Amino acid sequence: MDQWDFLQTEGHDLKTALAHAPLDSRSFSEWSNELVITIGISKSDAIRRAGLNPTFAYQIFAGQRLAKRDKLIQLAFGIGLDIPTTSEFLERAGTNALSPRSSRDVAIAFCRLHNLSVPECDEMLHRAGFAPLRKDYPHAREWW
Repeated sequence: MDQWDFLQTEGHDLKTALAHAPLDSRSFSEWSNELVITIGISKSDAIRRAGLNPTFAYQIFAGQRLAKRDKLIQLAFGIGLDIPTTSEFLERAGTNALSPRSSRDVAIAFCRLHNLSVPECDEMLHRAGFAPLRKDYPHAREWW
């Protein structure tokens, strides 16, 4: 089901369309903090699994710092998000969702689908000829 289907069925006028829209006014910080609680992972475990600097990652959760897309993808891996939720996570943070039209995004989604870790994903990205998620990946200097 397309997220915009309500406009076809309920979009006869703006007031009705707005009444049926799946609106959500939560900030990225509110939404992501609720997400980790719902999933049942601690922020510290998610951050450790993501391989991010803890101070930086906690600032992302608090809405105090903006992160680049690859850092957000790492955090999505650390939390253990599925592909659709990873895309929503990226969009809510103000960046592009994963796209099936991007070869690198397909590779990242493949890694997510198969529950690979960030280092395993970086290795797969490298072998496929794509830039890794982490700048400190051993082969990253070839890309950055």
